[in-house]
Amino acid sequence: MIKEAKKSARAVQRKQRMMHHKENLANEMLEGMAGKNVGQLADFLSKELVRLQEEQRIHAFALLAERKRRMREAEESGKRQVEERRRLEEDEIWRQMCNCHQGTMETYLEDIIVRSVDRTADEQARSEIQLKPRKSTKLLMSWRARGQGCNRRIWLRSWFTPSSCPKWRRKPFVKI
Repeated sequence: MIKEAKKSARAVQRKQRMMHHKENLANEMLEGMAGKNVGQLADFLSKELVRLQEEQRIHAFALLAERKRRMREAEESGKRQVEERRRLEEDEIWRQMCNCHQGTMETYLEDIIVRSVDRTADEQARSEIQLKPRKSTKLLMSWRARGQGCNRRIWLRSWFTPSSCPKWRRKPFVKI
């Protein structure tokens, strides 16, 4: 019986060792699987951290680029406003210069017309004055021939008829 008890004790010990060994193998497998899962999780979290940091960096660059774009737009808008103001000033200068030239041209043409009218009136007056003595001499001769004598009033009226003084030269007679 002792032998059998020893045998059965050895069998129980062997069973216990086997169980313990199986438990150790199961624990090792579980720990390996857990380690693998923890490793995969750590790898995933590490990659997510890198991705998040990269996303934040890209976002920061996008904000910086947007800020620079707005600054450039504001600068260009200021330049456009200055350019527009300068263009309006140049247009106004051009308009005033054209008005000045127009006024100068009108004055120049007016002067030419006035001189031409003066010259024409002067020539017409001279020719009429040259004709008047001939006519008045003929008139005086006809009066003398008829024996009427010289009536100064009629003779002066014949010299100064409305046709001898153009309208634009006539001035109203003012009694003092």
